[in-house]
Amino acid sequence: MGGILLALEGTGEIKSLGVVIEGDKVILDLNNAEVPVNPFVTKIITNTVTGMVSSLKGMSEISKIDISVFDKARSLLIRPYAY
Repeated sequence: MGGILLALEGTGEIKSLGVVIEGDKVILDLNNAEVPVNPFVTKIITNTVTGMVSSLKGMSEISKIDISVFDKARSLLIRPYAY
């Protein structure tokens, strides 16, 4: 997802990236600023991430997925949650 965001005009360096998927809503947070997403992007992100998470052993029903990625200057690199 970082490569897609880097391709956007004016994105700059990625220091933090947050993705929250809940129902039919996707929130992308890039460097503490929300990135607007259209229905097509929402569908691609939802289907891709939900497909990967749902294939994990022990996952049954997923109501929310929260993924955070930070650069090396911060202590947390990847924090995935599926509720």
